[in-house]
Amino acid sequence: MGRTVPSYRSAQMWEMARWRKFRKYLPKREQEDFDKMLDEARFHNSAAGMAVRTSPVESLVMSVLFHHFIQLEQLSERAKRLEPEKAPKEEKKGATP
Repeated sequence: MGRTVPSYRSAQMWEMARWRKFRKYLPKREQEDFDKMLDEARFHNSAAGMAVRTSPVESLVMSVLFHHFIQLEQLSERAKRLEPEKAPKEEKKGATP
């Protein structure tokens, strides 16, 4: 019998484990941020699992990028709501274009 393809979640956990050495050599203050970044990939496990990529790292990276994109969009919208409306500058009377 042929081998079965591991679930995306299993492949993701394996891929995350492969990055432990990288994490180990990050400054302590950045290790927690690295963990949070990898955890964000789990928000999109269902979509990543359906993408059926040849490498689990592709889906992992896309999940993190997409999550960050969503956060940037939300922050951008929030910043727009917080900025006061900017009035157009009035042209000086008598000024030539």
